[in-house]
Amino acid sequence: MSKRPVSSRSRTWLGIGVFVATPWLLGAVHVVIKPPELLSEPAQKAFLASKANVPFDTVAVGDSRILRIGAASFSKRGWTFFNMGMSGLSPEDTALQLLFALDRFPVKRVVMGVSFENMTARYPFEFSRYAEDPVFRNLRFSAFLRSQPAIRTPARAIWRDTLDELYPIGRAAVTLRYYRSRWKRWGTPNNTPDIFSPADGTAAYAEIQKSIQAGRYDFAEHTNPADFFDRPDGDARYLEVKKLSEDAQDMYRRMFQALRARRIPCVVFETVKTPAYQKMIDDSALLAGLQAQWREFYRSESRGSVRFLDASAVRDCYHEPDFFDATHFLGATTERQLAERLAETLATLEGAVVADVGAQAIPGEGAQ
Repeated sequence: MSKRPVSSRSRTWLGIGVFVATPWLLGAVHVVIKPPELLSEPAQKAFLASKANVPFDTVAVGDSRILRIGAASFSKRGWTFFNMGMSGLSPEDTALQLLFALDRFPVKRVVMGVSFENMTARYPFEFSRYAEDPVFRNLRFSAFLRSQPAIRTPARAIWRDTLDELYPIGRAAVTLRYYRSRWKRWGTPNNTPDIFSPADGTAAYAEIQKSIQAGRYDFAEHTNPADFFDRPDGDARYLEVKKLSEDAQDMYRRMFQALRARRIPCVVFETVKTPAYQKMIDDSALLAGLQAQWREFYRSESRGSVRFLDASAVRDCYHEPDFFDATHFLGATTERQLAERLAETLATLEGAVVADVGAQAIPGEGAQ
């Protein structure tokens, strides 16, 4: 008996079936071979801090622009330093870092990096990356925040995550990089990449360092200020909202009030941008005006145990060739000079706070 020839229509439907099914089959394969979940930045910081088993008394909090501030300048003064900084410009995430540090460590000193773009949000937690992270989930938000983050609809989240697993567009590159790394370092667990230094929590930037040393890093491309200016939480947002976030200001006030109440010295410093990035702000009357208001807000909070250093007070610490993009630096000159300036200011501020406490404790002293 001869086989019936496959009709043209059957071949068409077979081709359509293969075309539709292949991505889902590949997605199913990806579910099986995908890398283990990476630890979140809060989880990595918590792990490193617990692994060090050190009672850190000096912490840095803020966004990723502070991540190369290391321990050396603080350690030589007898302090134990840990950098709690994480990616993202959300003020709420900075508050969570501080809450975590105050909850886990005997904090006596704080360095806080603040960036002009941290007040672009239209509503609280709009840009928060870590509000729902398990490491931070049990912290008392009410200590600093007047508004709670919106909770995602569970069913919607489940469907979205399931579809993302089965149809992992854009995630194949991550998987390939993972297995390439495992091939180079066979037998070494890779679900906790070398992002932060285990000693003090600073960013390693290992791949960028290798690329720079090999002469392959394209500084012209990566230092383009538009990459930051046009971000959803960047300066372009100010052009839309035309004001500083009142919720963000309220949250920072609450943080500073808490630190003053505990008499914990806190040096707040403005992170510096490349000249080209700053020029984009200066060239806009609206942005320049908002940046002036932004600085004035922090100056108004610079009292008691809180001291604000604007860009003019730290700009000379930044070595322009150390910028590997428009806001982040990687280089011994900036790292050393900035950390030393901050530690120096913190030591002076601590002395003033101690003297003030002593004057208040002795009736009649310190009034002259």
